[in-house]
Amino acid sequence: MDRDDSHEIAFVLGQLSSPDSVPSLIDVLRRPHEEDMVRHEAAEALGGIATGECLPVLKEFAEREDVPRVVRESCVVALDMVRSFFRFFSFARLVLLTTCPRALLIYIK
Repeated sequence: MDRDDSHEIAFVLGQLSSPDSVPSLIDVLRRPHEEDMVRHEAAEALGGIATGECLPVLKEFAEREDVPRVVRESCVVALDMVRSFFRFFSFARLVLLTTCPRALLIYIK
């Protein structure tokens, strides 16, 4: 594998949205000597996957001053992606529960 392809791999892992890739993506984000573009793609992938273990890491790297600006900003964008996902999910659940009585019965059980 060509080193220049690393950011593409991180991008693809984000597109696959597999929670199984989260530990590897966090590892990439934590590597201070990794290329900024690779860390950027890892941050965006974590934002797209949006599991509970992604949030604290993204928040940490969004606030750290010793992290390159592009990586910090990517973490901010990723956090916004996560927040938007959860807002949409909450809204979709509300719409479903208020418009579909059967869904409400299933939800209550």
